[in-house]
Amino acid sequence: GHKMIDLLNNAIAEIDALEDKAPHKVLLGKKWYTTVPTRINIFRKHFGLNAKILTDVSFVDNTRVEVHASIQVIRDGSWETIATGLAEEYRGQGMVNKTSALENCETSSIGRALANLGMHGGEYASSFEVDNAKNNKEEAPSGYVIKGSKGSVIGNSPTPDTFFAQF
Repeated sequence: GHKMIDLLNNAIAEIDALEDKAPHKVLLGKKWYTTVPTRINIFRKHFGLNAKILTDVSFVDNTRVEVHASIQVIRDGSWETIATGLAEEYRGQGMVNKTSALENCETSSIGRALANLGMHGGEYASSFEVDNAKNNKEEAPSGYVIKGSKGSVIGNSPTPDTFFAQF
C-alpha cells in the first residue's frame, strides 16, 4: 500500500515540477496544461509494469463517440482500479475530430483518468475549456483553396466552377 502511494506521490511531484512551456505543457486560454503523452510517460516511468491503462469504447456511431478509461495497479496479486476517466467527442466538431474523433476521445479519457489520479500538473481542463480552445481555432479551408503570393489563404470554393469563376 505505502509503496504505491510513494510511487504516485513521486509521479505527481515530477509533473508538478514541469515548467509552463512546450513540449510538456500546452497553453489553453490563459492556463498551462500538462500534455497527456507527458503524463503517460511519467506514469510509466514510476509505475512500470505494476500498472495498466485500459480503455473501452462505450459508445460509437456516425455522430458521437464515448470512451471510458481506467487505471489499474497490481495489489496483492490482483488488478485494482484506482482511477477512471470519461470522454465524449462529436465527429466533425473541430479539426481533429473530422478525421480522428475516436483516437482523440481515447486520449482525452486517459488524460481525465490520470487527472483524477492527481496527475494533472495543477490545472484540470474542464470540457468547456478544452472545447473552447479547440473550437476557437480557425477551421482549415475546404474545397478549392485560393492562396495569395505569400501562401496565405485568400478564399476557397466548394466546386471547380465557382473556383474558376472567381478569376
